[in-house]
Amino acid sequence: MNQSVKLAIRQLEPMSKAVQLRQWMPEIEEKLASGVKLVAIHQKLVAIGFDLPFETLKKYLYRYRQKSCATNVADAAVKKVCASTDLFKKNHSADFDFHTSGENNARPSLSIQEIGRLMHPDPVQQAEKLARYERVARQQRRSKT
Repeated sequence: MNQSVKLAIRQLEPMSKAVQLRQWMPEIEEKLASGVKLVAIHQKLVAIGFDLPFETLKKYLYRYRQKSCATNVADAAVKKVCASTDLFKKNHSADFDFHTSGENNARPSLSIQEIGRLMHPDPVQQAEKLARYERVARQQRRSKT
């Protein structure tokens, strides 16, 4: 009895079009990135019997991108912070040469305000920069294909 119930539940197909379409979104995104137009993708979906208005397909694609972008932004922010600290270590670890002679090669000291600004950057500016970097990366990916 338990096995037949489990088997019956596993055989159920998703009923909503959004759920069905979400499974194919990575392939749709790949095709769009390679230059296939959304209209052509919509025509193919309709041809195989997936009855969906074009505007609804656009909405589903928009929502999918928003959701995937939200998760990618968090990952990108973490990667960016890690990369910037690694870059700082590489650039500044060997810069401090302390000579025993009278030469002073030390960098000029920073004020408290400058240190505070560096330690606590403006989140709005960070978000704008991140959005700009993501936009440039998408354009570069599109131009490669």
